[in-house]
Amino acid sequence: MCCLSSVYTFSYDTYTHTHTHIRYDDSTYSHTTSFPIRVWFPESVRIHADDTSLGAIYSSSSASCETRYQWTQLRAEATLQAAGISDTIKIGVTQYVTFESTDVNVVAISENIASGVSNGMSTISITSLSSAVSISSAQITVDSSSSVVVALRAEVITSITSSTTLSSVYPNPYETFEITSYGSQVLNQEGASGRLLVYTTFDGSVSPYLVSSSEELFSYTNNLNESVILDSMSSPPTVTVATGATYACGTFLSIDWQAACGETISSTDVTLLLNMPDVSSVIVTMTHTELMLPDELASALSTLFESCIVLFSFFFFPDTSLIT
Repeated sequence: MCCLSSVYTFSYDTYTHTHTHIRYDDSTYSHTTSFPIRVWFPESVRIHADDTSLGAIYSSSSASCETRYQWTQLRAEATLQAAGISDTIKIGVTQYVTFESTDVNVVAISENIASGVSNGMSTISITSLSSAVSISSAQITVDSSSSVVVALRAEVITSITSSTTLSSVYPNPYETFEITSYGSQVLNQEGASGRLLVYTTFDGSVSPYLVSSSEELFSYTNNLNESVILDSMSSPPTVTVATGATYACGTFLSIDWQAACGETISSTDVTLLLNMPDVSSVIVTMTHTELMLPDELASALSTLFESCIVLFSFFFFPDTSLIT
């Protein structure tokens, strides 16, 4: 067995995107080689907002209720270039940047979400980025006179699966990168549970937004109390099939999205399918087959008789599960 002591020396210019070499030195056998490496660096970063005009999703004449504005997703896309290659690579770099608003009293930013605060206009830019990178900012206008239609949707999801498509075409392996997620609802036995997810779509928005139950106020109505247990205190809320539940299908849950003053912003119903299986067979057993009245036991102490019988019922289902 031998032990190799090796040194890798990296030498490149990240700002001029040079086509340079990496030197490899093997100090044990004094062998040296080099291989080319091309360094990519962002020439520019462009900020995208799903909506650049944020209207009011709720407005009340009551002084106790503040106007609520819509929000929008912010994304950053970098254009990468390298010497000797005419093609450019455009990739998402949202997770690597920090957005900032020039007027936080008009537009506030939290976790890449820009929310309207009051009427006006604010410019969205990026902090802590090299001066060598050109940044294309975005402008967002907030206007309370523009009413936005709010569509609310809710689903009970028990599992999520994902599929990924990734192109391997050089030089841009990210060109057709795509992740698709599928949510399913399977409530087919007692104790089965799922998460209640609420989405909202604003008029003109590109995609729906998940509404956090810990940040917004919701009112829930459960019209199937005997079969469904709703835990609205968890985040997100959970729905569990109750003991003794039977087959049911329909819109059994109702949700009201409320403003701070209690007035309703939007409402929706939740469809549930309790696909409880039918019993395939039943077996009943008993501890004894003969009984004697309690007042007769004294005269029959020499005989082994019982005054009560315990019955055991076994319910078998098509999936071989058993309930006693």
